[in-house]
Amino acid sequence: MNLKNKGGNVTTFECGRSIKATQDCRIKLAVTLCLAVFAVLSASCAKASAYQDYQAISQVLEKAPVGQQDAVKRFVLRYGKGTLQERTMAFYLQLRLSFKLEDFQGALDAAEALLRLQPTADQKKGLHKLCAQLSYRMNAFDKAVDYVVQWEKEASQDEKKGESYAQLLSLVAYSKWRSDEVKASVPWMRRAFKESPTKDRGNFLLSAWQTLQDEKAELQFLPVMIRNWGDSLYWARLGALRYERGEFQSAYQILSSAEKSGKLSNQMLPMLLDLSLKEECAGKTLVLLKKYRTEIPVETAAALHLNAALKLGLTQEALEALGRVSELEAKRKDKNASRSLCLRRTQARLAFAEENWRLAKSSMLALAADETDPKAADSWRILAGIAAFELADYDEAKQVWERVKEADLRSTAEVWIKQAEFMSDS
Repeated sequence: MNLKNKGGNVTTFECGRSIKATQDCRIKLAVTLCLAVFAVLSASCAKASAYQDYQAISQVLEKAPVGQQDAVKRFVLRYGKGTLQERTMAFYLQLRLSFKLEDFQGALDAAEALLRLQPTADQKKGLHKLCAQLSYRMNAFDKAVDYVVQWEKEASQDEKKGESYAQLLSLVAYSKWRSDEVKASVPWMRRAFKESPTKDRGNFLLSAWQTLQDEKAELQFLPVMIRNWGDSLYWARLGALRYERGEFQSAYQILSSAEKSGKLSNQMLPMLLDLSLKEECAGKTLVLLKKYRTEIPVETAAALHLNAALKLGLTQEALEALGRVSELEAKRKDKNASRSLCLRRTQARLAFAEENWRLAKSSMLALAADETDPKAADSWRILAGIAAFELADYDEAKQVWERVKEADLRSTAEVWIKQAEFMSDS
């Protein structure tokens, strides 16, 4: 069986289940934080009219953002160059409106404008986190990384924990990936996974290592994914890697465990069956063939059944399996003379071993006629004569042996001829 790269096509891991959807969710979280940070605005440092206008627009903005576009624009034009508090209110309204309209470039511009207005330490951290996520959304990946790095410098140790922190680390990993810096993405995602293990983060790492062709890292990490989530995909990839490295015993144990756990995909069944033969577990092969008879391709099942029966010395069962293989071979469009000859030879030997003399004789006489090597042809004639002899057809046996011409086999033929003559005279 040709099982090269058997696991490759079915165990490719996608980098992130839905990066866009994930980032949308994170932006919403960051906006909530940013709104809370800037919610404490007072009129103490702004004109009363500015604060009143701000309050009026702010109250309506949540319900009807489209209708407030002109109002926000007028507010920014009027107060965008005023006091620090007035400018803060102007860009804060612009930020909120941009989010309501899903204008993420506008939101990024407003957030960066707020960063230039001497925000407090907490406000700066909130804005750096928000700008990182908005920059990623706008495909400004280097800028997204820079904002996360700035946030890390400002954040406390307590803030660098849990899922929220893992999301920022993941954002850097995604940014590196999207910038074709796959190798650089791995350390960031490893930190994110350590902080908050998720299936998506694990899949990202597996995808990165596949891209980098780092099988050692994959082999070390796949058991972690199996323990945490146990998907058949991870079992298949681990088994396939071991198989491709020639570690057949390990591959067999992995796929056998997957099969017992109900986590073996149908695509990996042929590999497990092939490994059971390699590991001298032909009995297991027959059990699996019976259990999964509807899931395995007919040709594959017939070939495996034949090999298992041969290994176990079940000649009659092997002969029956060979019959199915031969039938399927005859129906193939891409007929192969060498493959057909091999099957005929196997059938002849099995028939002889099973003492099915009629089948053995006819098969061997046909092979003798088709063989291009004279010695091989005469070898089949010796055996065909024996089959005829066992059928008590001594005359035919003698005629077959008399056609043996090869010097190495002639003496054997003459001994048998004398036996046939003796039996004919009896």
